[in-house]
Amino acid sequence: RHVYVYIPKQIKPNAPFMVVQDGHSYINRMAPVLDNMIAAHRVPAMIIIAPDSGGSDAQGSERGLEYDTLSDRYSNWVEQELLPAVAQKYGVTFTSDPEGRAAMGGSSGAICAWTMACSIPSVTTRCFPIPVPSSIRLHRKTPRLHAAVGSITPA
Repeated sequence: RHVYVYIPKQIKPNAPFMVVQDGHSYINRMAPVLDNMIAAHRVPAMIIIAPDSGGSDAQGSERGLEYDTLSDRYSNWVEQELLPAVAQKYGVTFTSDPEGRAAMGGSSGAICAWTMACSIPSVTTRCFPIPVPSSIRLHRKTPRLHAAVGSITPA
């Protein structure tokens, strides 16, 4: 799978980062926006890791299995395989502070980002879904997202 990585020149060790699902859809638009926002001190310098899905986009597809499955499987892959591979390839280190770690995606990628933030809140507590499909019924014990963006707190 293709993984796009954005590393601003201001990056420091233990950098904050965001994992963006369907990387090809976002990386070319995000890089210049982040360059400008970082230069204006509106956001901290952060690394963007934007993997494409495992493939296809229909029922039974790898993308559906990765993004629409409400489990920690994808989150574990990000934490145990993707982040170490990016760190090794680019010589960067990532923050372990959940407040400096985020996930983002649209449509099924939004479900994936939300699931990442909910499945391991000690790892990622920031979620930027664009938009979240309403077809998933949430269990009453599922953590709540505050204003759809921001930190997660237990229900």
